[in-house]
Amino acid sequence: MDPLVCPICECTLPRPATPLGRCRRCGTHLFTLIEVPLADDTARGNVLRIGAALKEIRKMRGRNQSGVGSDARIDRTHLSRIESGSSAPHLRTLCRILRALGVHAILLRVDARPPSS
Repeated sequence: MDPLVCPICECTLPRPATPLGRCRRCGTHLFTLIEVPLADDTARGNVLRIGAALKEIRKMRGRNQSGVGSDARIDRTHLSRIESGSSAPHLRTLCRILRALGVHAILLRVDARPPSS
């Protein structure tokens, strides 16, 4: 496995990252963290939010669905269905997509809402 390289100080030590994902030399964050707020009311809404977040990340990276799908070992049409929210990704598939996009961590936050009466 290749060591992570800090984009700021170009640290190439065998273990450049701390457990929190920071460069040991300059403290720069080495991991991309994406936060996707989830509402606890509908699973469908959550699938749509995850798909939209993946699409946004892919476009920010300048990648197309074919390239990401190939890197993640899934079909482009399956990635399209995930991004549109018509298909919920298996956790393993989600991890492969994130890895293909260069995202090392994703935070799924459930919004705390009082129960409706």
